[in-house]
Amino acid sequence: MYSIDFFHKKNLSEPNEIIAIISKKLKIHKNCIENILIEKKSLDARNKKDIKWFYRIRFSCNKPLKGKVKKIIPESTPSLLLNGLKGKKVAIIGMGPCGIFAALRLAINGAKCIIIERGNKLEERIKDVKTFFITRQLNEESNIQFGEGGAGTFSDGKLTTRTKSPYHYFIFDELIKAGAPEEISYLSNPHIGTDRLRIVIKNLRNKLLSLGVEIYYNEKFEKLILDKNRNVKGLITSKREITCDYIILATGYSARDTYESLFQQGVFMEPKGFAMGFRMELPQKKIDKMQYGRISKLLPPAEFFLNTHFKEFGLSVYTFCMCPGGIIVPACSKKGFLVLNGMSYYKRSGFFGNAAVVISLNPRIWNNTAFGGMELQKKIEQ
Repeated sequence: MYSIDFFHKKNLSEPNEIIAIISKKLKIHKNCIENILIEKKSLDARNKKDIKWFYRIRFSCNKPLKGKVKKIIPESTPSLLLNGLKGKKVAIIGMGPCGIFAALRLAINGAKCIIIERGNKLEERIKDVKTFFITRQLNEESNIQFGEGGAGTFSDGKLTTRTKSPYHYFIFDELIKAGAPEEISYLSNPHIGTDRLRIVIKNLRNKLLSLGVEIYYNEKFEKLILDKNRNVKGLITSKREITCDYIILATGYSARDTYESLFQQGVFMEPKGFAMGFRMELPQKKIDKMQYGRISKLLPPAEFFLNTHFKEFGLSVYTFCMCPGGIIVPACSKKGFLVLNGMSYYKRSGFFGNAAVVISLNPRIWNNTAFGGMELQKKIEQ
């Protein structure tokens, strides 16, 4: 197996086109090249007079090669087998990405999983969000933050991470099987889009159900069940008592009442820094022209990233979660509070692009108290 890097003016995706380019670069016959795989693809717009696509292609060849190629041993995905889980009962609180993939991997390994989701099933959740947009009547348990699929279901469906883990292959593979575009496996800044993500979430749900996972909607975690030695034996929800062997908390960052309940039961918590800010919006055509110059109409909707650091305060201000061709939406989960988020559909064809402009906050700002940051959020959101 070999790997080759090259730049090209054209946005390539067809295997035959890629084979022809590799054949020309390596001066070998096209029939020698097999098993083409796009490993990486990104747009290099640093020089507006010479904008080009970068490609890293993995392929096999029936003859030894030298020079412009690198011989590689394909990285294998680590075993997804987990020992000792067969028949074990696992309760998972929350059905966002973390909850979904935790349940998927555990169920594949024989665990009996139960997902507790405080919000609605996706089909009903979409109706709840639409009602809120039209009437401003907020369902505090089923909205852009809470419900099947998590907050990302009503966002851009970005798949950006700063981690490098071979387990990412498993996640990308499952998303593609569930209906995500194959390009997410190689684009430098992949996204699924809100519209396509809804299909993906439904298909992932069906797979979980086929593996025997139980899903309880409109059911809220209330507290843990602890024995006299403070070992966790189960949990109590708004509808039932559940005994289990393990609990996974996949609540997301908006479940403030869950954090408070756990803290009251003596669960250790410590403050963590986070970023807070506002959304800015610009015409997408202006963003494209700034990033690409005169040929902006020929290229995909552009993204941007801004960053600065204030040494005297030890704080950074930067843009985050940029949504090309997207819209800004009210992402409230509590009446009387205002929270905004950005979202884009797959084609990113909206008139505006938007991004969060945030400042990094250190726990020392709120004297390192466990819920000081949460209280600061509440104050600003009101």
